Amino acid sequence: MYSVCLAVKEVPHLTEKSLLEILDICKQEGSFKHLVHIIGEVFSSPESLSRSFLVDSSSLQYGALTNVDIEAVRRIYAAIFALENSSVENSLQNSLIALASELEIKMRYKTLADNQIFLNQFVVVMENTMLQSPEYLEQALPGLCKALSLLPLKSQAQLVKIWATFSAEDIRRKVETLQQLITYQVLTGPVESGRSVHDDQVIISAVRCMKLLYCASIIGGELDTDATDCGNAKTTTASENSEDPLYKELKINPVDCPQPKINYDEFVNESLNEQIQMDQDFTNYKSDDSKKFSFLTHSFILTTATKSLGLFYDNRVRMYSERRLTLLFSLVRGQQPTPYLRLKVRRDHLIEDALVSVSKSGHYL
Repeated sequence: MYSVCLAVKEVPHLTEKSLLEILDICKQEGSFKHLVHIIGEVFSSPESLSRSFLVDSSSLQYGALTNVDIEAVRRIYAAIFALENSSVENSLQNSLIALASELEIKMRYKTLADNQIFLNQFVVVMENTMLQSPEYLEQALPGLCKALSLLPLKSQAQLVKIWATFSAEDIRRKVETLQQLITYQVLTGPVESGRSVHDDQVIISAVRCMKLLYCASIIGGELDTDATDCGNAKTTTASENSEDPLYKELKINPVDCPQPKINYDEFVNESLNEQIQMDQDFTNYKSDDSKKFSFLTHSFILTTATKSLGLFYDNRVRMYSERRLTLLFSLVRGQQPTPYLRLKVRRDHLIEDALVSVSKSGHYL
């Protein structure tokens, strides 16, 4: 008889203590090759990064939304960037590019074994304070946004709840990072090539990611009891209501106008608004094709003028629809088709006669 022993290879991971120890050893040796290697190994692997920088199980508070040690992660990034070593920073940047590519594949083909564990890596990666630098805007951040936007609905909601516990400044920094990416992509992509922003997947992914921060800002905010001081909250489109899958999952509604952690205006991107073709966007908005993206379903990023143009198209469509129905009913009833409502009123009783005539005709104001 033969006995077979199968050795299970442990997934490499890091803790704050282990990484800082490696960093100190590298300083003493005057070489950062080992640090470059371990960063490349852990930060490029979804399995490794998901199991890194976790709170000790004995210290984990009951009901905690994540087991990632957020403060430890921030200290780690600060220590890495304080080195000002190009080889170390390049290793981190290249690792995140590889991570994003692998994550996108896993998300598209649903090969995640545990969504909760894999959510950890997004928490860790988005704490990188250098994400809005030019080096990351080219490849690493766009890839991460694509992967993040593909998270299952429940995982997105969980990430929103985690971010909602962050300070206003922490949420603002992430919003600014995504705004930087959107502006950069608008100016270097659609503007130069003549393509539509509706076809740019980087912009679309970044906007979808910003929606998570928008929700986090609302959940983490306080209810504003003064309904007259709601800013852009009351200018949301009809699409931004409880029927939105994410809003429904989180049980929130932006038009309830809570006082968010950061101002609504900080989510608006002027450069993007200048390039949006509202006729195309409205067509996508009304389309049954889920692959067609519409910024009207993410109206937090739109200016008041852009939203107003969307409402204009909506009113025009409604008007033409009502006109067609009027013509149809007239033909069915054998009446002379006329799309117009004729009212007979006296000059000195305009409002009174108009209301009476409309009431008799069956129309409603």
